[in-house]
Amino acid sequence: MKRWYCVIETYDDYGRVTANLVDVAETDEKPVDTAESTDTKDIYCTWYGSEQEANRAIKDALTA
Repeated sequence: MKRWYCVIETYDDYGRVTANLVDVAETDEKPVDTAESTDTKDIYCTWYGSEQEANRAIKDALTA
């Protein structure tokens, strides 16, 4: 079993960005990444293979 870390990123129509670690799963295969668009924002859930990768993605999203 491998541990996977899910980061959710939201980008709204006003330029605001959020990014947080929201889930940890232990599975043999990587969970499916998802993307959704609403009237006011885009939401991405991306799974990473290490906590360091997930934290780097959060930092990158918030400083972009």
